[in-house]
Amino acid sequence: MNPPIEYSPLERYSRQSKYICISTTIVIIIILLFILSPLKNFFNGFYALMTSSMIIVITIYANFTNTNYLASSTNTDIFSGEWTQTKGNIICSHFFSVFLLILFLSIARMAFKPLSEGTLV
Repeated sequence: MNPPIEYSPLERYSRQSKYICISTTIVIIIILLFILSPLKNFFNGFYALMTSSMIIVITIYANFTNTNYLASSTNTDIFSGEWTQTKGNIICSHFFSVFLLILFLSIARMAFKPLSEGTLV
């Protein structure tokens, strides 16, 4: 019986990040089909709200998961040691996740905001 293959930390990160690339590709396809194409004219405001929310949630998940895989595979602690490019990438990724979360909360707020007169849904 063959022993299990032992991967280096960066090889594990590379193998795990392929699922994140797949989810990012799905988001890009959803954006192209339902946000940028003429299909958006056939659906009401609720559908656009749900599509936008789905895009943001998938993007937050992919970004946060990718950041955690990178930090754990390189054993990077952002609060100690010398500054490296990996630490910079991890911190920028966390800031991006915060901005995406703020965008998601603003979309959720729009769902509960009463419609003003004269606006079309």
